[in-house]
Amino acid sequence: MREATDPERDGWYEVNDETVDYAQAAMEEYRRSTKEMEPGVRLRVVDTYEGEEARPVDARRVKPPERDAGLADVVGGLAAGLKGLQG
Repeated sequence: MREATDPERDGWYEVNDETVDYAQAAMEEYRRSTKEMEPGVRLRVVDTYEGEEARPVDARRVKPPERDAGLADVVGGLAAGLKGLQG
């Protein structure tokens, strides 16, 4: 932390968006699509993976982003997939 707040380090940090946290993306998409949540609701991500053979036909398939793709590209794909899964 000391280095991160050192004025001499200003300009030497970059954001690397090559790794996508799909659990975090699902959480962010849920929050964005759920306008009015009840007070006190604790959200948690549940891993429902049962293997490729058990994947529902209408489940979303998010391919890893291309080198120049950003998180917005991936989240857009998740949003499209979530619409088909909501009951």
